[in-house]
Amino acid sequence: MFDYTNLAMTTTTQPDVLPDPESRPAHWYDPRSKTALIISCGFCISLVWTLSRLIGVPAQPGFQGSLLNQTSPLLAVFLAAVTMVGCTLLMWVIQGYRAPEDAVLPAAAGMAALSFRGGSMVQLLQSAQSPSIYVSLCIEMLILTGLLVGCFYVLSRLSGNAHEFHKMDLGPQLQALGITTLIMGLLLMFLAQNGSKKQAVAAVLVSGFLAAALAEGLTVDAGWTYIRVLAAPAVGLIAYVWAVVSPAAWILGQPASALATALPLDYISAGVVGLLLGHWTAGKWRVEE
Repeated sequence: MFDYTNLAMTTTTQPDVLPDPESRPAHWYDPRSKTALIISCGFCISLVWTLSRLIGVPAQPGFQGSLLNQTSPLLAVFLAAVTMVGCTLLMWVIQGYRAPEDAVLPAAAGMAALSFRGGSMVQLLQSAQSPSIYVSLCIEMLILTGLLVGCFYVLSRLSGNAHEFHKMDLGPQLQALGITTLIMGLLLMFLAQNGSKKQAVAAVLVSGFLAAALAEGLTVDAGWTYIRVLAAPAVGLIAYVWAVVSPAAWILGQPASALATALPLDYISAGVVGLLLGHWTAGKWRVEE
């Protein structure tokens, strides 16, 4: 069995093939595991924050929370792609070529730096002229989702586990994704009560954590694959599509729904982090049983 009890930040020899994810135990076993994870997240957040300030993205901090609504959208998307992929690969090497989710979580946490520098959804909508702003948010959510899937796929190939994508039984996985998305969306409707940036990020993080933990117990037979982290962007995409098809709900400076209080960067950062932590915690409970 793959040993997760020693997650020191040291480079080791890359294994030929990692074991099936269903047999990998959770990370929450000892303080070293948590310390390594916290250090990795802190490093990625600091790196992304520094790079975004040097490059000047966003050009108006606090009022440009969307990548596609920046002064230079191409530069903003390029920065997001380079930092997310770069942090993922860097963490994978530093952590000793471990499982893909070990590296993706710190990289996702790093994206929160871009989100906080950009501001809240309310501040973004105050400068918007029409509900068409949600169309660009849908496109941005799809771009970030593609980056997330790409990171998982590349690391799976590098670690010798590309068969997890090619031999995946999509039926149970799509069911698990649907249940996780539904639970996360319902929780977020109760937790996101205003347009505060901190509350929106916290609501996405907590709802992702609880959704993954609850769905893990409801869909044990489905096993774990990376498709489940798509619950976070799925909730965001549903929120933005609903806002597009419901123009009557448009009020200047007000999100169309509780789900729309979070930005795409919030879903791809706090949402993914919450889902992975929830999965690991639920996995620890199963192992202890």
